[in-house]
Amino acid sequence: MSDKDKDKDKKATAAERAWAVRRARTRRLIVRFAIFVGVPTLLAILYYGLWAADEYVSVSIVTVQSPVAGKEDIGGGFVQNRSDDSRLARDSISSRDALARLIETEEWRKHHASSGNMFSSLAEDAGSEKAYGYYTDRVKAKAGKGQALVLSVRAFSPEAAAKFSKALLGFAEERLNGVALRPLREQAAIAKERLASARKAMAAAPAAVGPEELEPPARTKAREGLARAEEQSSNIELALVARTRYLTIVSGPSVPTEAAYPRRMWSILTVLVVAFALMGVVSLLLGAVREHAKV
Repeated sequence: MSDKDKDKDKKATAAERAWAVRRARTRRLIVRFAIFVGVPTLLAILYYGLWAADEYVSVSIVTVQSPVAGKEDIGGGFVQNRSDDSRLARDSISSRDALARLIETEEWRKHHASSGNMFSSLAEDAGSEKAYGYYTDRVKAKAGKGQALVLSVRAFSPEAAAKFSKALLGFAEERLNGVALRPLREQAAIAKERLASARKAMAAAPAAVGPEELEPPARTKAREGLARAEEQSSNIELALVARTRYLTIVSGPSVPTEAAYPRRMWSILTVLVVAFALMGVVSLLLGAVREHAKV
C-alpha cells in the first residue's frame, strides 16, 4: 500500500472517529435535554393544563372610620382614623383567631379540604400550624394608598372567596371595637347598675306631704343621685359612640368572574426556564468532572 493510500485511510479513520464523537455528544445532549427539560415541561403542561384547579380571588378595599367626636355634633359625620387602626385591622385578619373564626362559622377548612387536588388543597388531617400556613398563603391584608386596607382572599369558588372576605372584615371590625371599647364597656356596665339603683332609690323615696307639699330630704337626695347617674350613663354612651370604629367599604368584597390562579402559561414557562438552567448547571458539572479525569 502506497503512502498516499495510508494517508487516506488515516484521514478516513480520523473523520469516522470525529463523527462518532459528535454523534455520541448529540445523543448525550438529546438524552440530557429529554430528562432535564422535556419531562418536567411535559409534566407541567399536563398538570396546569388538565389537573390544576381554578382559584378565585376576592378583593376588598376598606378604611377605618369613626364618628366625629365634637361636643355639638356627635354622630354628625365620620372621620378617617389613624394608621394604627388600619394596622390593627390588618393584624386581626392575619391572626390565628381570624382563622379559627372562619373554621368555626364559615366551614373554611371543609371548603379547602374538599376542593382542588392533592397539591393545592388542604389535607383533612392537617394540624393547626399547617392550616395556618395555608391560610396565610391565601389571605393577604396589606396597606393601600393613604390609610386604606386591601384584603385579597383566595378560594376554589367565587362565592366562597367573597363569603370569606365578608366574614374577615366583620371579624376585623369586631376586634377593633373590642380593643377600643373594652374599658368603656366595663364603665358602661357599672354605670347601668348605678342607674338602676338610683331609680329604685327614687321609687322608694317618700313623696311630698303636707299642705305645702314640701319634698322630704330623702327624696331630694334620691332625685339628685338619679340625675348624676343618668348624666354619667349618658356621657359613657356618647363616648362609646364616639370611639366606635367602622370598616367603611370602598369596594368589594368582589365576586370574581375569572380564575386568578393558577397562572398556567406563566407557570409552564417558569418550569421550562428553570429546567434549562438546571440542565446547564449539570452539563457544566459533568464537563468539569471529565476535564478533571483527563488530568
